[in-house]
Parts: sequence; structure tokens; C-alpha cells
Amino acid sequence: SEYQQLNKLKNPARDAQAVAMKLKGLGFTLIGRDGRPASGPVLNLDKRSFHRTVKHFARKTQGAEIAFVYYAGHGMQDSNQSYLLPVDVPKDDDVELILSESIGLEGILKRLDGQAQLTVAVFDACREIPELEDSIREITRSSGLGQSDFRGLARVKSKGRSRLVAFAGASGQLVK
Repeated sequence: SEYQQLNKLKNPARDAQAVAMKLKGLGFTLIGRDGRPASGPVLNLDKRSFHRTVKHFARKTQGAEIAFVYYAGHGMQDSNQSYLLPVDVPKDDDVELILSESIGLEGILKRLDGQAQLTVAVFDACREIPELEDSIREITRSSGLGQSDFRGLARVKSKGRSRLVAFAGASGQLVK
């Protein structure tokens, strides 16, 4: 929710809290950014913390019956690859820089593959990022791509083992 250079989002923190409390009520153990049990969701991760949190979570889910991942925040795609934007992602005219400072969704899924018996991943990514619209328009004008090629999250390409992946909207579709 608390993006440093992009517009702050009001719903992700509330949504994450609601999902976390529901999962906790169903008997799931919530895992914090340090890999220890937590009382609530992990919120507002910068790039470094995001990577570390995924690493800790993957280790903690080894041998579990179900690993459940929920992400709410900004997301975008490029070349049919999906990216989740950490709170410290730069607002820049260079989309390549933005993507290099983002977290690849496929990498998260690959890291979780084979850890739990089943991985359930839900991505509720806001795909309209007004601060980046000019950059996206510029790229799409010169590349022949459409703006929908950057909006939304792309279909998962990697073949994981025992995983279920759900998105809040279809590829290229705006979810506000």
C-alpha cells in the first residue's frame, strides 16, 4: 500500500489483513518477513525485503500440506512476463529500469515449487499505474505493442508441481 514514488494504494493492506485473518482462522500459520510465525500479513516490502521474505517463506513451507501466497499491490507485465512492484520501485520514464527493480512472479513460483504438497498463489495486482502511463504509451508507440501488453499479469508459463495460481483479472485487463 505504501509506495514511495507511485501512488499509495488504499485496498492492499486491508485485503491482505482480511485474507490473513481468514487463513489464520482456518488453521494456517502466518509467516512473517523473518520466517517466524506472525500475527498478521507481511506488508509494504521493498525489493530486498521482498526477496528475503519469499526465501524464508519457501523454507518454512517445506513439507507443509498447503502453502498459500496472497499478493495485493501494483503489478505489470512485459513480454508475457509478470512483475510485482515492491514499495520502493522507482517512478521512471524507463520501463526497463522499473522492471529490473521489480519482482518476477515466475521466480516466486519456482522458489515455492516442491516445498509444500500444494501451493496456492493468489495475485490481486492493481494494473493501472497512472504515474507510468506516459512511459508505457511511449514504448507501445515505437514497439507496435498495445498498452494491454504491459497491463495485467501474464499467464504463468512455467510448469510447476502441485500449484494453483489465481489472478484478480485476465491478462491485459485493468483491475483498479
